[in-house]
Amino acid sequence: MLVVMYPHEKKTLFLDPLGEGKGKTKVCLQSTRAFMRMKGCKVSRWTCSTLPHNRQQDSTSCGVLALKFETSQKAVHELRLDIATSLLRESDDLSRLCFYCGMEEQDEEHWICCDICQQWYHHQCVQRPPVDQPYLCPGCT
Repeated sequence: MLVVMYPHEKKTLFLDPLGEGKGKTKVCLQSTRAFMRMKGCKVSRWTCSTLPHNRQQDSTSCGVLALKFETSQKAVHELRLDIATSLLRESDDLSRLCFYCGMEEQDEEHWICCDICQQWYHHQCVQRPPVDQPYLCPGCT
């Protein structure tokens, strides 16, 4: 769901990829009023509205729809790929972190790499498998 608040106009825009309905819109209005009341605003004339939009056609596209309100399967797939690529491009360098525990490498620790996915693990985090044999991590076994 996407909720956009316009405090100076005393209104909220509510968009739900599955459809808004009167009940959901009422809950949005009540929640918005309660939030703005806590911020010290007068909320007696606050409104909640929606805009016409396409509805979600599957059970997995809500994030893309809330961000872009796109419903064609091809467009949703392309947007997911674009979002994932952007997140990976902008994320921190995680190459010095154990893929199991997420902790940084320590000088005295031993590491092992999965032969399939090429992710690195602290040897102790993956129950010290033999280092002279091929290693498959829990995700690849």
